[in-house]
Amino acid sequence: MPTGIRTHCRPAYPEKCFNVGALVRRLGNSSTKTVLPPERAASSGAGPDRRTASKCWSLLSSYPTWNPKPIKQNLIIEVLGQNRGGIMSDAALDRTPNVTGTKTFSINYGLFAFAIVALTILYICARLYQQAFGFSMGLDASSPEFGEYWMTLFKIELPVLYGAGALCWTYLFLTRDKNIEAITPEVELRSYFYLTMWLVVYSFCIFWTGSFYADGDGVWHQTTLRDTPFTPSHIILFYATIPIYLFFGVGSFVYAMTRIPAFCRGISLMHVFAVVGPFLILPNLGFNEWGHAYWLTEEIFSHPLHWGFVVLGWCALALAGVLMQIVGRFRELVPIVFEQDAASA
Repeated sequence: MPTGIRTHCRPAYPEKCFNVGALVRRLGNSSTKTVLPPERAASSGAGPDRRTASKCWSLLSSYPTWNPKPIKQNLIIEVLGQNRGGIMSDAALDRTPNVTGTKTFSINYGLFAFAIVALTILYICARLYQQAFGFSMGLDASSPEFGEYWMTLFKIELPVLYGAGALCWTYLFLTRDKNIEAITPEVELRSYFYLTMWLVVYSFCIFWTGSFYADGDGVWHQTTLRDTPFTPSHIILFYATIPIYLFFGVGSFVYAMTRIPAFCRGISLMHVFAVVGPFLILPNLGFNEWGHAYWLTEEIFSHPLHWGFVVLGWCALALAGVLMQIVGRFRELVPIVFEQDAASA
């Protein structure tokens, strides 16, 4: 296939699978030098007859990504006029990229990289803040220093983190594709890549929460101070790191439901487990605090009081099931998208 001619085909429109070369061969008997929409062609007297113009225009404009506005009006039929017998001249071939717009599949990793770097800095700074002010300003909850260094942080965390989550989820919903079944394979494949990025950042947040802050919370209570809702450990763990991973977990769910046809048509059970399980750790914390106050004062992780954390935390392993669903669709989309790119090369 000559350079610059791209095959256009999508599963939702099998009857509209065509390429510009085929269109040239089908309409190659035209000898006119201009092209107009069919409603203007007949009245102007320029261009092909109305039937031929309608056929040409409808074929091109029926493809969802085709935009005839920026195309020179004399281009299409000029190509047709120079291709009697189905052989494209050099002059026409030079112009075909303007018609077909050779595309290369690409992914924007900017926000993903920014999120990983920003979260790493945030988690390290939070841990250093605990180290600097946990013992010196965080042992007496009734002291003014505790209120200044820790309760002020608590009052900032809640509106900022939950407010950011509400804004992000609302934005994802309001900007959803209302004709999601008509998206092209390129757009769908790109959405799967972005969903994978959401899930990677979500897993990254769970790792930091569970390894550094949850385990650190148990050590704090075993060695320093008894459990209360507000301690230097809890103010970071309960009201910062958990809301952060909820931001990305719920965000990934909303993104999938509003951008990807397979997730829009039905609910992924694995995705529900992967998001709802870690989410339920937050209300389980209230039960944990009650249990430590009236049932078991010692911080023994194997006690039934902590079983909920284990079971709900393990639900995050369902992310592997979500990835299998993504990979399965990858196998179908990649050949379609990259065969089209190869055809346009």
